[in-house]
Amino acid sequence: MPYIGRSLTTTQFYADYFRDRKQFGGRIQKDFIRPEIKYAGAFEVSYYVENKFVFIDPNSDTTVKSHIKYAYQDAWFGRAIRLGFKDKKLDQRSRLIVALRTSGYGYTNRDNLPEGAKNLFPGSRQYLGSIGYSNRNYQRDVLIYAFGRTEDVPVGFLASLTWGKEKSDLGLRTYSALRLAHGTYLKNKKAGYLYMLGSLGGYLEDGEIQQGTFNLEGNYFSPLMSVKRSQFRHFITVRYTAGINRFQYEYLTLNNQEGLRGIRSNFLRGDKRLVINLQSVFFSPFQIFGFRTAMFLQADLGFLSFSNKNLFANTYQGYGIGFRFRNENLNFNTFQIRMGYYPNIPGNRSPIRLEGSGESVLRMPDFRIEAPDRTDLFRTSRQ
Repeated sequence: MPYIGRSLTTTQFYADYFRDRKQFGGRIQKDFIRPEIKYAGAFEVSYYVENKFVFIDPNSDTTVKSHIKYAYQDAWFGRAIRLGFKDKKLDQRSRLIVALRTSGYGYTNRDNLPEGAKNLFPGSRQYLGSIGYSNRNYQRDVLIYAFGRTEDVPVGFLASLTWGKEKSDLGLRTYSALRLAHGTYLKNKKAGYLYMLGSLGGYLEDGEIQQGTFNLEGNYFSPLMSVKRSQFRHFITVRYTAGINRFQYEYLTLNNQEGLRGIRSNFLRGDKRLVINLQSVFFSPFQIFGFRTAMFLQADLGFLSFSNKNLFANTYQGYGIGFRFRNENLNFNTFQIRMGYYPNIPGNRSPIRLEGSGESVLRMPDFRIEAPDRTDLFRTSRQ
């Protein structure tokens, strides 16, 4: 729903009904959309009925179907504090943000879970607090993720520390997390743009990290280059994620945007992962029936294993070529056609895939601090 008046507050009510997931609820929220906003927060209540497909063995794609019902409540409040820097521009774009959050899961049904898997779905109540520093600016550029429309590219720095308690079926636990991010144009846009993110978080028990996640990420895109009337850019993304003392049934995947674009395999699971995504996009000056067009070439390399095995034992690969079409006058204004080649994906019936899909415009990661949260990228059931 659009903003309520001029308050930048939004409300949302939802009722979704799918075969393995039903959800009902509502949410009201206001985010730190602009640096000058002093207060932000949200309140949400919802109820879920889901079928979870939990893998029973790390080396098998066999799953157990579990029927889960639970209620979820979430509330947070944050205050942005101006720091009074002498540099006027720095003072306008920088804030110290303090936030508190409480959220909880109440399960009414957890049927047919494997032994030990109830640790994945504990009834819980979390109390988290965070303090963070954010400096964010935006520089305008074109032909990054959109087709000629001016895009605002975030430039800045973020550092946040989260700490709190969780009371759950697993007992009383302490959670802590650190997150750092930085993004900037290189050599005044002449050498492209680089974004870097690092985070570490987990529960602290007896001096050790439990259910921890360590994550490093780098995103780069080149300057816009020209060949006659066409223009093109190169994109590189490198991501490394490792679990620290994770539960048996938790895992990472290489599916779709988590690793190899256009692929899904139940055999690709582990607790440490390295992903390298490469893409070159060629923007055409020509239009087809009012659609602007772009051709892209992409290559994905994924490394995935459990902690007791060599991460680089297998190199999972995906290669693709495709076209994107965009018309600003349509509600669903971007779609793409892609042919992919996947030479060594376990359980893949054919190495070649042809697909068409609608695409939303991607956005660069921002340096906005929001609700205190866990830095967790692990799954607990088949998607």
